[in-house]
Formats: sequence, structure tokens, C-alpha cells
Amino acid sequence: MKDVILALVELQEIDNEIHKYAVQKDTLAKTLNELKELVGRMEASVQEKQVKLSDVEKWYQEQVETLKEYGDRMTRIKASLQQVTKTKDYLLRQKELENLRRHKQTKEEEIEKVNETIRDFRDAISRDQEKIAQLKMDTEQEGGATWDQVHQLEATIAEISKKREHLLPIVPPATLRRYDQIKGRRDGLAIVEAGNGSCGGCHVQLRPQHFNILLRMQSLEACPSCTRFLYVRAETVSKINAAEKESSDSAPAAAN
Repeated sequence: MKDVILALVELQEIDNEIHKYAVQKDTLAKTLNELKELVGRMEASVQEKQVKLSDVEKWYQEQVETLKEYGDRMTRIKASLQQVTKTKDYLLRQKELENLRRHKQTKEEEIEKVNETIRDFRDAISRDQEKIAQLKMDTEQEGGATWDQVHQLEATIAEISKKREHLLPIVPPATLRRYDQIKGRRDGLAIVEAGNGSCGGCHVQLRPQHFNILLRMQSLEACPSCTRFLYVRAETVSKINAAEKESSDSAPAAAN
């Protein structure tokens, strides 16, 4: 049973190391995915603005053509006034010319506003594209977070995981299943030290009889509170045994 306990302790140390790198990998991957999603949203926003800009530019060109038509019509009317002999016809054409002049002025004001909108759209698109380029560069520059680092961490985890292979045959399958269950429920810690007479996981104080059983390492014991496996380090056992021996050796002298 001592071999099983020591194997579980070593297994826990390996799993702690794996967990440390897994947290780094997951944190880095999360950051990169969030950055990727942010870039994706910004690119979608830019595309949406470009579509709107295209629509506005199309409308702008149509209004410019309309404005040109107003100008052409006004030119033709002005030229025809010289040939009009009747006062009624002259007044009608003057009225039409005035209406065209008002429409032309209104259209020019609309076009100017649209022109400002187009400039704003182009500026916004340009700023967003610069931000996107900067975000992409942040992931590629030296020392920045890259997917290569994620893959390196995955390789490290795989390499460390190989250390578990020689331990698995030592631990009975049922015990290994229980180890995995406890580890899943107890923040990744399935076996903890009880060197000071209390559980190293939940810190509940153990009964002296229970602690003495742990010292013998003849059975796999669990904390009555958190159910984690418990163990005592070999050096702790040695110190306790040495202290007990010293106390035993000095007992007869004290009696004399």
C-alpha cells in the first residue's frame, strides 16, 4: 500500500504541473480568441460601413446628375427667353426658371450634407482599419501572444503527461477512478499532506488515532471532511519515530 500512496503523491505532483501549464494555455487561448472575435466584429462593422458608404456614394452621384440636369434646363430656358415674344410665355418661363433655381439650391445643400457624411464614413472606416491592423500586429510582434505559444504549451503538457504512464500500473483502477473523481470535485487536489495533524486540503484537525494510522502507511486513508486522500511525508514519519524513540530511551533515566 505504501507504493500506491507514493504513486498517488507523485501523480498529484505531475497533475499539478499539468494544471499549471493548462491554465496558462487556456488563458492565452482565451485572450487570442477574444482578440480574434474583436477583430472579426470590427471587420464586420467596417464591411457594413463600406456597404452604407457605397449606397450613399451612389445616391450622391444620382443627385449630382440631377443637379446637372437642373443646370442644363436652366441654361436652355435662359436661352429661349430671348426668343419669347408673348408676355405670358415669358412669365411662365421665368417662373419655371425660378422653381429650378430653388430646387437647384436645395439639391446643392443636400449634396453638401451628403458629401460631409461621405467624408465621415471614410474617416471612420480608415480609423477602424488602422485599429484592426494594430490588433493583428499585436499578436505577431516579438513577445506578444501567439498561437505558437499555445501549441508550445500543448506540447509541454503532452510531454509531462507521459510521466504518468509508469505510475498508472501501480495504482489499482478503482483507486485511480476515485482519485480522478476527488480531483474533479476538489479543485484538482485529490491527495494532500497531513504532516501537522490536519488535512492539507480543508485543514480540519484529524483524530490522533487517524493520524497514527497515516504514519504506518499500511492503508489508503481519506479526510473525513473533504474526502481527499491523506499522506504523511517520509521525513515527517522519521522525525516522529525519532522523537518517540528518544522519549522512550529517556523514560527509565527519568524514573531513576
